[in-house]
Amino acid sequence: MPQLGTSPYEQIDQLIITKEGVEKLLSQLKPNKAPGPDGIPPWFLKLGAKQLASPLQDMFQKYLGVHISNTLSWNIHVQESIKKAQRVQNVIRRNLWSCNSEVKATAYLSLVRPLLEYAASAWDPSTKQNINSLERVQRQAARFCTGNYQRDAGTVTKLLDDLEWDTLQNRRNQQKLCMLYKMKNGLVDIPLHNYVQPNTRDTRGNNQKFIQVSHKARAFKDSFFVSTVKHWNSLSSAAVNSATLAEFKGHISNIHQ
Repeated sequence: MPQLGTSPYEQIDQLIITKEGVEKLLSQLKPNKAPGPDGIPPWFLKLGAKQLASPLQDMFQKYLGVHISNTLSWNIHVQESIKKAQRVQNVIRRNLWSCNSEVKATAYLSLVRPLLEYAASAWDPSTKQNINSLERVQRQAARFCTGNYQRDAGTVTKLLDDLEWDTLQNRRNQQKLCMLYKMKNGLVDIPLHNYVQPNTRDTRGNNQKFIQVSHKARAFKDSFFVSTVKHWNSLSSAAVNSATLAEFKGHISNIHQ
């Protein structure tokens, strides 16, 4: 094998993404270009460069963006995530109010929902207040996308069904199960055996169960391994023995809280 030469470029030890850098790149987009895989037209990103720069910078800077308190409460993080999402949603409302439902929905799914789900496997909240606050953002988006602002009971639930949007809580549960599947199958560099152990005694249900970790504190009860193992143990054998991540996602796609 030939030896690689020394790179003439300076090595980047840490990638820092700034608000100013994101805004500059967005403002330089050519508005007449075709949309990318996410379906967002460049003219929209260019038009909202100033408003989108801050939330996008937080989303792209992977080492930041999660607020952790010494009590393991996720109240602050949920509030900050909602603020970022609502800022972007307001930009979408101002600029896409006359667009059709498909364009509005694409903007929400590409620019708003990722802000509500960033690193959600780690901070999935358990309090009704936080859960409902997050869901409220999506429910407001459903009304905007469809143009239906009726206040009849069950209206928004039907809108979500028509848009085929699962609840954010269900999506977080599925994300946590996918992360546990990745750990179990060596798809991420996290030593699962350091945190949970196989349950060889309980033969009911699936054959890949883990021992449920005992807990007393509420914060520990809602932590990733304790809450996810509980859901994992209730899955079918076909699901936990899936050969690929895509197959596993197919098995859990219809699982609800």
